[in-house]
Amino acid sequence: MVSFKRVVATIAASALVAGSLAACSSAEDGPSVYFLNFKPEQDAIYQKIAAAYTEETGVPVKVVTAASGTYEQTLKAEVGKRNQPTLFQVNGIVGLKKWSKFTADLTDATFTKELNDSIDPLTGDDGKIRAVPFAVEGYGILYNEEIFDKYCAMEGPKSLAQKRLRTLPH
Repeated sequence: MVSFKRVVATIAASALVAGSLAACSSAEDGPSVYFLNFKPEQDAIYQKIAAAYTEETGVPVKVVTAASGTYEQTLKAEVGKRNQPTLFQVNGIVGLKKWSKFTADLTDATFTKELNDSIDPLTGDDGKIRAVPFAVEGYGILYNEEIFDKYCAMEGPKSLAQKRLRTLPH
C-alpha cells in the first residue's frame, strides 16, 4: 500500500503542474484545473487535496475519476472536448506515445529537476520531458530461486491441485 506521505508528495508535485497550467483550462470566472484520475482507489484522497488546493489558492480543481477499466475510453472522450483535462495520467511510455500530443513540455518545470536520481522522467519523441512517474507497478511473479529449488526437491505433492491430480483415475 502506498504511504500517505508518498501520495501527498505526488499530489503536491501535480499541484505544482496544476498551478502552472491553471490558465490552460477555462472557467467562466477565471482559471481552473481539471484532473482526470486513472485510479478509483485514489479518488477520495484526490478530492481532499483538490479541495485544500482550491481553498488555499482560490483556483477551482475538478477531479473526475474514470470507472474501473474505462480510463482509456474516458480519456479519449475527454480530450475530444473543448475543456480538456489540465492533468491526466498515462500508462508509462506506451501511454505517453499515444497521448503525447496532449502533453505540455515540462522540461523547465522546477519539480522535474527535484526528482530522485533513480526516477527518470518520461520524454517524448522530441526529447522533452512530457510526464513524470508517480507510481511504479510491477507485473509478474518473483520468487526466491534457492527456496523454490529446495521446495521442488521435496517428496510428495506440492499443492492441492497436484494432490488431486494424483488421485484421479488413470
